[in-house]
Amino acid sequence: MRDNKQTLRARALIKRESLPVSDVRAWSHLIQERVLNFSPYVLAPAVALYSPIGNEVATEDIRDHSLRVGKKVFYPKVGKGEELFLIRVRSAEELKPGRYRILEPVGTEVITEQDQQGLVVFVP
Repeated sequence: MRDNKQTLRARALIKRESLPVSDVRAWSHLIQERVLNFSPYVLAPAVALYSPIGNEVATEDIRDHSLRVGKKVFYPKVGKGEELFLIRVRSAEELKPGRYRILEPVGTEVITEQDQQGLVVFVP
């Protein structure tokens, strides 16, 4: 296999973006269902999620479940410059389009060191 990491990612992105919306929804639902029963998630007091763009796996079922069962939920937010912060979200209404039109938290409660203990991080 002579392809480098960048080439493999580019090919995967092209393939993912070409999937039909119905397939993306079905796979997203299935993946989120599995996460809800995944022991590291079940045991975690807090989760860090992302707002999907394009055909990335949706995370709203995980968000809603986490909030319902009392987990702390954090999303990335772009600060001044390009620095990223994980900001706590207490409801879906606290997510609004940010600088890059990706849903970001509107709040300012930054994750603490204590919150990072046992945090499960989801990435696209």
